[in-house]
Amino acid sequence: MQRLGRTTPAAHRDACNYAALSLAVYRLKPESWGEFDHWLFTGKNAPPVAAALNRAAGIVGDLGLLRQTMQESWIADEVSLAVEIYDANAQAKGQTRMPQIVIGRSMIAGAVNNNQRLFLELEKQFGLQRSAATSE
Repeated sequence: MQRLGRTTPAAHRDACNYAALSLAVYRLKPESWGEFDHWLFTGKNAPPVAAALNRAAGIVGDLGLLRQTMQESWIADEVSLAVEIYDANAQAKGQTRMPQIVIGRSMIAGAVNNNQRLFLELEKQFGLQRSAATSE
């Protein structure tokens, strides 16, 4: 992905490939996307792209169809939009940590290890109220 002449940080080098794979799995087998996403983000480091491709192909059941789906323009458009949002957040807020969760007009950068933080932001941005059953 071209990024205005800047060098892609090492930690993000294959992010577009992982995103395209994930979107293709979602398109072809949405009920198994969570399994792939969990596998992809488990561990200290991302798996090699070839290993991710093999895992995705195993989930989908057809490597050729997976590769074909990855070439669909909507995937390139989604990945490009995500990169543009990331760049805009980096420029406007100085945030380069991932993930970046955009909620209304707010953004949380970095891992959200506390559900309370996420709930509070949703309540603030959208005026939501948790039911008594979920307010633990």
